[in-house]
Amino acid sequence: MEMNAGLPRKTGKGGIPAMLYGLVDLGANSIRLSIYRVEGGRVVPLISKKETAGISAYVEGGALSRAGIDKACQVLS
Repeated sequence: MEMNAGLPRKTGKGGIPAMLYGLVDLGANSIRLSIYRVEGGRVVPLISKKETAGISAYVEGGALSRAGIDKACQVLS
């Protein structure tokens, strides 16, 4: 079994490799990271992590400040 980003890679039907998909939901107060494996038409959740980050406090002039970007990266790492 191969490893992809530290997660095992399986093969689906007919030896077709399973695909990994990631989703980052950056909200005003929280950040959610979800990782799924799709194999044989099935979606298998592997990771679901949610953390309060208070990102809205880092918005300046309608855009996320450098400090806000750094905070989001810190939460996701």
